[in-house]
Amino acid sequence: MDYYGRKSGRYRPITPEILAKYDVIISIGKTVQYALGMGIPVYTYDRLGGSGYITLENIDKEEYHNFSGKSFCRKISSAEIAKEILDGFSKAVKQAQSLKKIAIDRYLLSKNIDRVIEILNKSPDVKIDECPKNKFYIRQCMFVVEQYQKIIKYRRYKEIIFIFILILFLMLVISVCFYFHDLLIAYQQ
Repeated sequence: MDYYGRKSGRYRPITPEILAKYDVIISIGKTVQYALGMGIPVYTYDRLGGSGYITLENIDKEEYHNFSGKSFCRKISSAEIAKEILDGFSKAVKQAQSLKKIAIDRYLLSKNIDRVIEILNKSPDVKIDECPKNKFYIRQCMFVVEQYQKIIKYRRYKEIIFIFILILFLMLVISVCFYFHDLLIAYQQ
């Protein structure tokens, strides 16, 4: 068993090459879709719980809950998880090809791009700043932009002040040079 994730030494994007190494995948979220699309049995479980193997009987409910493992809200011991994985493996393998066909039909972007575009084209136009859910987000974005503009403005003032001081310094140096030049000429006469 290998563990991939933030707290492991293996925090990286999950690729088909990684998934192909395993007989069963224990995961949640989009990794479930990837594994199903490859015909690999998937057991949904994480630290908050899970529902077990994705099957022909539960795929719709699991999909509705984004393969989060929370559709059945159950927590079991590690020994029970191991037993379920071993006991249910042969059934999961038998269903893997049927689940693969479902996954490819539902999740493969190249098969669904036309449907996505059709849905978007049928959707009513929405002004993003009028959506209640977006108002708070837009205010946050505007605040960040305003703060950034203030920082940029402050940095420009700093740059202008620095350039002004540099010019004054150069004028002083040039004045001193002219003064010493005039002294040198007066001394030579």
